[in-house]
Amino acid sequence: MQTEPPLVQDGIMDWKIRDNETYAYKFINDSLVEDVVIEAKWKSNGQSLNGVALLCRASEDYTGWYEFRMSAQGEWQLLQYDKSIRDNDPFKNPYVTIKKGVAKQKLVRVTGDNVSKFSCVGSKLSYEVNGTKIIETSNTKIKGGGLVGFGAMSATYLPVVIQWDYLSAEQPE
Repeated sequence: MQTEPPLVQDGIMDWKIRDNETYAYKFINDSLVEDVVIEAKWKSNGQSLNGVALLCRASEDYTGWYEFRMSAQGEWQLLQYDKSIRDNDPFKNPYVTIKKGVAKQKLVRVTGDNVSKFSCVGSKLSYEVNGTKIIETSNTKIKGGGLVGFGAMSATYLPVVIQWDYLSAEQPE
């Protein structure tokens, strides 16, 4: 796997992925409470067939979390990661789809700045990008877990370059 370590320069974290079907994550080790609102500013500077993710309720052993993925093309997925699925069968996908869809055309800026917000409050999970709500749903599969994180994914066209300007995680008001 050719994923260069993230490089931070002038307050921007650059992620460069040079292999197909690669998933790179960074977890914030300062544990938070279960209910959290995560906001991040990101930009795609490589292939637009990519993905960025915000994660909440990650367990300290990284065996489960909620993940919202958004591509620069506007495709999105709300997922539950469950490591036990892969532990029981190494050929099974540990990402369980809760919901998926496509955002309105041109909602995601292919080469411009995007601001994403993922809220995990009680049983309610919601996501918005650039001020527009994409989804709000309920799910009670994951309880506990206070780590948050973010990630970048590649598909078949390379390289994928994602720049992260900031990430904040706060308790909801």
